[in-house]
Amino acid sequence: MIGASTYALFDRSLGVAIYKLREFPLDFVEIMSEGYHVLDKYNYRFHLEYLESYGMKNIIHAPFSDLNLAALNEKLRRVTLEIIFETLKCT
Repeated sequence: MIGASTYALFDRSLGVAIYKLREFPLDFVEIMSEGYHVLDKYNYRFHLEYLESYGMKNIIHAPFSDLNLAALNEKLRRVTLEIIFETLKCT
């Protein structure tokens, strides 16, 4: 299987990144849920349908910027988990 990450086009919108990646013979696209590519339940479904129309699957990479699951500070760790769970809920 061959895939590519939207992170290669992190400076573009998620829609543009996926549009450009569809030009390659890929089996899947990893959607990096960061920056311009943050997922919510609405844009995820839209992009999923678009990828499927080109015969591609998707993999979601959880957010990681400014997050720390190993934080000793309980509040920081809790916020990190909330952000990651929000991403999981949209899929």
